[in-house]
Amino acid sequence: NSETLEALVGQGMMTQINIDSLFGLAGKKAQHKALEFLQAGLVHFLASDTHPGYGRMPPDKAAIDRLYELVGKETTTRALKSNPLDLLAGKKVDPLRSDGIINLNFSAQLHAWQGGYMQRLKNLFMNKKNSN
Repeated sequence: NSETLEALVGQGMMTQINIDSLFGLAGKKAQHKALEFLQAGLVHFLASDTHPGYGRMPPDKAAIDRLYELVGKETTTRALKSNPLDLLAGKKVDPLRSDGIINLNFSAQLHAWQGGYMQRLKNLFMNKKNSN
């Protein structure tokens, strides 16, 4: 609920969204909500749903490049680097503001990228499983 989240962020709560949600890997509804929250300035961090041994890995260069295309380089850098460092340093962390270029028209490219990303995860998982 955007109104509830807006009220909580207004009271100082910080939020993060899953990168896979932005890419549509958690479904279209999650993708639309993630983009809506990001556009509304209700997100402080972007993160991966990394679980060692389960094939979910931190974002690689291809994922970061896709984030640049989707939300812009400055927003990506703040989400993945500057804001986390500010939090650890005890500094104020402002919500992300899109570079104004949230690109919702790259679904064909994203679909092709998702297939390659999922194949890389599958290969990584299978290689780990076979080496045990």
